[in-house]
Amino acid sequence: IPKEIEQKLIDLVSKMKDIEARFFTGVENQIILGLINLTKANARMHLRHEAVIDDLVLARDIISSTLKVHNIVMN
Repeated sequence: IPKEIEQKLIDLVSKMKDIEARFFTGVENQIILGLINLTKANARMHLRHEAVIDDLVLARDIISSTLKVHNIVMN
């Protein structure tokens, strides 16, 4: 991961920690590793040797959608 993306990742994790009370679970090490792995995986899927910001954005969207609490109505 290039230094530019690495810095954006650090900023993203910091922002996520600020609002983690809104999430189903806390922002743990596994979440951070998931962001890194998803970012790298998306770059590899597009046959790139280095990640770009779009890879991190996709990883962020996937992780944040799994962390959100959804209102489930049970009858």
